[in-house]
Amino acid sequence: MLNITFVQKHFDKKRVLSDVSLSLPKGQIGCLLGASGCGKTTLLRIIAGFETIDSGEVRINDTVMSSKKSILSPEDRKIGMVFQDYALFPHMTVKENIAFGLQRKKKSLFSASLTSADKKRVDEMLCLVGLSESTNKYPHQLSGGQQQRVALARALAPKPKLLLLDEPFSNLDVTLREHLSVEMRSIIKKEGITAVMVTHNQSEAFAMGDLIGIMNEGELHQWDTPETIYNSPATPFVSTFIGEGTLIKGERKEAFIHTALGSFSEDSVTFFTSSDEGMMLVRPEKLNISPDLPDIKNAVQGTVEQIVFKGGYHSCVIRLSSNETITVNTPTDTKLILNAAVSIHYRHNH
Repeated sequence: MLNITFVQKHFDKKRVLSDVSLSLPKGQIGCLLGASGCGKTTLLRIIAGFETIDSGEVRINDTVMSSKKSILSPEDRKIGMVFQDYALFPHMTVKENIAFGLQRKKKSLFSASLTSADKKRVDEMLCLVGLSESTNKYPHQLSGGQQQRVALARALAPKPKLLLLDEPFSNLDVTLREHLSVEMRSIIKKEGITAVMVTHNQSEAFAMGDLIGIMNEGELHQWDTPETIYNSPATPFVSTFIGEGTLIKGERKEAFIHTALGSFSEDSVTFFTSSDEGMMLVRPEKLNISPDLPDIKNAVQGTVEQIVFKGGYHSCVIRLSSNETITVNTPTDTKLILNAAVSIHYRHNH
């Protein structure tokens, strides 16, 4: 449905996108995830038609939206957008704001400007986003979450080919973000709309996305399912950017990876290398730890360097014999002592 091929973009001779390529099937939600300045918002603006490209191509279905030689105007792309600040009209009611997406160039009053089909579509959107009881309220009378649902309904009302969402939850508190990201995904899926969301928040991307793209310094490091990105990161950057991964040194000998945590078959761990020496990914949930040294079979010894209470668990930094540090999450009833020796066992994939 959406196909981006080798897109490059420069601003004042600085390259902000470097040969970015991805494909998003119809009806799926893709999330572009990365830190500020990584290029994700520029890519979204290119898809929307607000920015030109230096090379490459952007297609929706079989239509070229952007290339070096041509660019289709934003209004001709049939794309819906949900902005970070909602962009609702303060002088319009909820119903009128949603209807604005259908009115297009009409300038007459709401009651006279909508066809019966348009009015039915507005009512459908109100029901879909759960605001049927708030139809005549104004934006200032709504909560942040309700305002965001109005913005989504307005974008969905014209049945766009593609929906773009630019940091849609950034103005909401943490609890509401988590709830609304799940709710918004459900709404978009019910409409069967293909969507691309930009975010810097991993939890939002994992809650929303069928596919996630990890971006850094203008490069798309990986475009895959959330599960694959977490369990099989394509680059060292992805491995440490997603989750709480730590990279430790390893050496490959006869299909085994030898590290300070022990030796493991190469196909049972994530190992980044261009030769026999490289870095192995260690996830906290893959580690067992015990204050009783003889307690764990095939364990190595480490020293507790830091203990941080995280509510439901402790996050502990352990220093290995190689002087490398790893992070281990332990239950709150596991009693560890700073600077004490502990046993660590890495539960690799079999």
